[in-house]
Amino acid sequence: MHTYHHPIVSPCWVSWHYHKCLLAFSLYTNLVVIISDVEATFVLPLKETAVTEDEDAEFTCELSKPDAMVKWLKNGVELSASDHVNFETVGTKRTLKIHKSVLDDAATYQCQIVSSGASSQAQLTVTGMQLLSSR
Repeated sequence: MHTYHHPIVSPCWVSWHYHKCLLAFSLYTNLVVIISDVEATFVLPLKETAVTEDEDAEFTCELSKPDAMVKWLKNGVELSASDHVNFETVGTKRTLKIHKSVLDDAATYQCQIVSSGASSQAQLTVTGMQLLSSR
Protein backbone atom coordinates (compact mmCIF):
# COMPACT_ATOMS: atom_id res chain seq x y z
CA MET A 1 0.00 0.00 0.00
CA HIS A 2 1.34 3.43 -0.99
CA THR A 3 1.13 6.47 1.20
CA TYR A 4 0.95 9.83 -0.56
CA HIS A 5 1.98 13.07 1.13
CA HIS A 6 0.66 16.43 -0.01
CA PRO A 7 2.80 19.14 1.57
CA ILE A 8 1.32 22.58 2.06
CA VAL A 9 3.77 25.48 2.06
CA SER A 10 2.56 28.72 3.58
CA PRO A 11 3.46 31.55 3.44
CA CYS A 12 5.20 31.28 0.10
CA TRP A 13 7.02 33.78 -2.14
CA VAL A 14 7.27 33.54 -5.89
CA SER A 15 9.96 35.26 -7.94
CA TRP A 16 11.43 35.26 -11.41
CA HIS A 17 15.04 34.20 -11.81
CA TYR A 18 16.79 35.35 -15.01
CA HIS A 19 13.41 35.25 -16.79
CA LYS A 20 13.89 31.50 -17.27
CA CYS A 21 12.60 29.95 -14.02
CA LEU A 22 9.79 30.46 -11.59
CA LEU A 23 10.91 29.96 -7.99
CA ALA A 24 8.63 29.38 -5.02
CA PHE A 25 10.13 29.24 -1.56
CA SER A 26 9.20 29.50 2.10
CA LEU A 27 10.97 30.63 5.27
CA TYR A 28 9.54 27.70 7.22
CA THR A 29 10.71 24.80 5.07
CA ASN A 30 13.62 23.71 2.94
CA LEU A 31 11.31 23.23 -0.02
CA VAL A 32 12.13 25.06 -3.25
CA VAL A 33 9.95 24.50 -6.31
CA ILE A 34 11.50 25.33 -9.67
CA ILE A 35 9.41 25.53 -12.81
CA SER A 36 11.75 26.21 -15.71
CA ASP A 37 11.18 27.63 -19.16
CA VAL A 38 7.91 29.40 -18.43
CA GLU A 39 6.46 30.37 -21.82
CA ALA A 40 5.90 34.00 -22.73
CA THR A 41 2.30 35.19 -22.97
CA PHE A 42 0.56 38.33 -24.20
CA VAL A 43 0.07 40.90 -21.45
CA LEU A 44 -1.49 43.45 -23.84
CA PRO A 45 -2.82 42.19 -27.19
CA LEU A 46 -2.86 43.98 -30.54
CA LYS A 47 -5.67 46.49 -31.14
CA GLU A 48 -7.67 47.21 -34.29
CA THR A 49 -6.21 50.16 -36.22
CA ALA A 50 -7.63 52.47 -38.88
CA VAL A 51 -5.66 54.96 -40.98
CA THR A 52 -6.11 57.03 -44.11
CA GLU A 53 -4.03 56.16 -47.15
CA ASP A 54 -0.48 57.61 -46.94
CA GLU A 55 -0.55 57.71 -43.09
CA ASP A 56 1.71 55.51 -40.95
CA ALA A 57 0.08 52.57 -39.16
CA GLU A 58 1.36 50.90 -36.02
CA PHE A 59 0.52 47.75 -34.06
CA THR A 60 1.96 47.27 -30.55
CA CYS A 61 1.60 44.43 -28.07
CA GLU A 62 3.29 43.61 -24.79
CA LEU A 63 4.67 40.22 -23.73
CA SER A 64 5.35 38.73 -20.30
CA LYS A 65 9.04 38.13 -21.09
CA PRO A 66 11.49 40.58 -22.69
CA ASP A 67 13.57 37.88 -24.43
CA ALA A 68 10.67 36.22 -26.29
CA MET A 69 11.13 36.09 -30.07
CA VAL A 70 8.16 36.94 -32.29
CA LYS A 71 7.30 36.93 -35.96
CA TRP A 72 4.78 39.18 -37.69
CA LEU A 73 2.25 37.94 -40.24
CA LYS A 74 -0.11 39.64 -42.68
CA ASN A 75 -3.13 37.49 -43.57
CA GLY A 76 -1.18 34.43 -42.36
CA VAL A 77 1.98 35.15 -44.40
CA GLU A 78 5.19 36.04 -42.53
CA LEU A 79 6.42 39.60 -43.08
CA SER A 80 10.00 40.69 -43.70
CA ALA A 81 11.44 44.07 -42.77
CA SER A 82 11.63 46.56 -45.64
CA ASP A 83 11.47 50.31 -46.33
CA HIS A 84 7.67 50.01 -46.03
CA VAL A 85 7.44 47.72 -42.96
CA ASN A 86 9.70 47.44 -39.93
CA PHE A 87 9.70 45.85 -36.48
CA GLU A 88 10.78 47.23 -33.12
CA THR A 89 11.54 45.54 -29.79
CA VAL A 90 11.83 47.61 -26.61
CA GLY A 91 11.81 45.56 -23.39
CA THR A 92 8.59 43.53 -23.43
CA LYS A 93 6.92 45.64 -26.17
CA ARG A 94 6.80 44.50 -29.80
CA THR A 95 5.80 46.96 -32.53
CA LEU A 96 5.05 46.62 -36.25
CA LYS A 97 5.27 49.91 -38.19
CA ILE A 98 3.86 50.37 -41.69
CA HIS A 99 5.08 53.54 -43.39
CA LYS A 100 2.80 55.48 -45.74
CA SER A 101 -0.05 52.97 -45.82
CA VAL A 102 -1.65 52.01 -49.11
CA LEU A 103 -5.00 50.32 -49.69
CA ASP A 104 -3.28 46.92 -50.10
CA ASP A 105 -2.03 47.18 -46.49
CA ALA A 106 -5.58 46.64 -45.22
CA ALA A 107 -5.44 43.13 -43.71
CA THR A 108 -5.33 41.06 -40.54
CA TYR A 109 -1.95 41.40 -38.80
CA GLN A 110 -0.69 38.89 -36.29
CA CYS A 111 2.16 38.83 -33.77
CA GLN A 112 3.17 35.23 -33.01
CA ILE A 113 5.47 34.08 -30.20
CA VAL A 114 7.96 31.73 -31.89
CA SER A 115 8.51 29.35 -28.94
CA SER A 116 4.85 28.63 -28.17
CA GLY A 117 2.91 29.61 -31.28
CA ALA A 118 0.64 31.83 -29.15
CA SER A 119 -0.56 34.84 -31.12
CA SER A 120 -2.51 38.07 -31.05
CA GLN A 121 -4.15 39.53 -34.13
CA ALA A 122 -5.95 42.69 -35.20
CA GLN A 123 -7.36 44.25 -38.34
CA LEU A 124 -5.90 47.25 -40.18
CA THR A 125 -8.40 49.35 -42.11
CA VAL A 126 -7.03 51.75 -44.72
CA THR A 127 -9.38 54.39 -46.10
CA GLY A 128 -8.63 55.86 -49.54
CA MET A 129 -7.94 59.56 -49.91
CA GLN A 130 -10.66 61.44 -51.72
CA LEU A 131 -9.47 63.79 -54.40
CA LEU A 132 -11.13 67.17 -54.31
CA SER A 133 -11.88 68.63 -57.70
CA SER A 134 -11.88 72.38 -58.15
CA ARG A 135 -14.77 73.99 -59.98
